[in-house]
Amino acid sequence: MLFSEKYILDLPGLEPFENPWVVTVCKVPELDPLKVQIEKWYDELPDTLKPRFRPGLLSKNDDKFITAFHEIVIYRYCIEEGWEVEYEPVLDNGLTPDLLVHTKDKGDFIIEITTLFDSANVAAGVVREIELVRRVSAIKTEFVLEISFEDSPLKDFNPKKFAAEVEKWLDQLPDDKERHRKLFNVHGCTAKIVADKTLPKPRIGCILMIGNGGAVPDYSKRLKTKLDDKRRKYSSKQQGIPLLIVVGDGVGHMRVDRHLIDRTLFGQDQLTIYTDDSKAPRMSKDRSGYFTPSNDTNGKWIGKNTGVSAVLLSSYNGSEGYEMEMFHNPLASVELPYELFSKLPQMTPIVDGQNLTLKRTIGTKESLAEENIKYRIKFE
Repeated sequence: MLFSEKYILDLPGLEPFENPWVVTVCKVPELDPLKVQIEKWYDELPDTLKPRFRPGLLSKNDDKFITAFHEIVIYRYCIEEGWEVEYEPVLDNGLTPDLLVHTKDKGDFIIEITTLFDSANVAAGVVREIELVRRVSAIKTEFVLEISFEDSPLKDFNPKKFAAEVEKWLDQLPDDKERHRKLFNVHGCTAKIVADKTLPKPRIGCILMIGNGGAVPDYSKRLKTKLDDKRRKYSSKQQGIPLLIVVGDGVGHMRVDRHLIDRTLFGQDQLTIYTDDSKAPRMSKDRSGYFTPSNDTNGKWIGKNTGVSAVLLSSYNGSEGYEMEMFHNPLASVELPYELFSKLPQMTPIVDGQNLTLKRTIGTKESLAEENIKYRIKFE
């Protein structure tokens, strides 16, 4: 077995809130269906591939585990579509993409899988937050607590002293009120604590909820860097076949979702308000998108990062299954055939003269309804 009884027993115990993902998968009963599914996928791998997947799927390092998880998800998807899949093949130029897929009637394409995590600085801040949360959550109290960080704790913060300040405050709270709150700015950390006797106790500790303040990193920039790394190696211009980059959801205080992918590839939303009252305000996209094309002086479309044919979002959503959505490059140098992934929602380009419209669709292009229009990329 992959997750043997001995392996699970040797894993660290569950801590409040954040744990290595493999620990959560193996020790949280609600995730038993996912553990069984991974075990089944692993068992059905060819014997030659099991040693290559096994270390990642058993790793307590989230980066390694989650990368291996998305690799086996995408591998299984392709196999169940009836395609032939080579895992980490060696191409003629010596490069080894994650997957080389051979379809029956739509040709071959390369799949490269990447994941997006918090940056090193943000990840270090998360570790400090979790350390403080665990200290506070260990307090014996009748109150259920909510903690909201105003900013990330400093490098030299003191979680033990911070927890002692919170415990002192809780001991002095009057009994005539069921809900209290206080902003703490002590020992290298600023956080708001809400104490509430009306809430149900969490399964572990006394903290029910964590909130985060401070600046939100621009993950669009970091995702573009990831896409560039893959494009430079496996560009469809050089390989002559489509390049599909899968972006797998990681963990931490961020989520990779369709909105992040959308604004990364097609630009940030912007609102235009006209001084002419007869014109209604207009929502549009700016030009910052990784795929956003432009027009030459004759109105002809010029593609952008055309060596990437499409980007696929892959995200595990608990009992809801997997969120997958395809985002095609409107002017890819080598297009990924739309029909291959017609089961999934796809952001698909429709070219009509000098107009380029992107539609979010499921099914065939011919069945598109006008109300399915998602974004019109036209710069005036």
